[in-house]
Amino acid sequence: MREVFNITLDMKVAEGYIEYGRFFVNTDISAAQNSFELLPGLPYTNNTLLLRLSLVRSGSLGDEVLATKYCTLNELGHACRLITRELFKYYNLDQ
Repeated sequence: MREVFNITLDMKVAEGYIEYGRFFVNTDISAAQNSFELLPGLPYTNNTLLLRLSLVRSGSLGDEVLATKYCTLNELGHACRLITRELFKYYNLDQ
């Protein structure tokens, strides 16, 4: 199975975090990491940031979290716009 890279959207709940969304980002790790680095957020939580973005490698061995950022709702909205822009550029302009 070919590796793919996704960005997951997670929300803090009483039991921990639940995933409620997933964006396909790329099949190239460096392009996926570059896209993830553009996103707003902090690499740590201060217990008031209840939303999390994770860069995830999916392959034959399952999912592996490569990086995480914690963010506010406004930052999450900005992140979704950035992800969509980067995917548009990749599929329509870069190839």
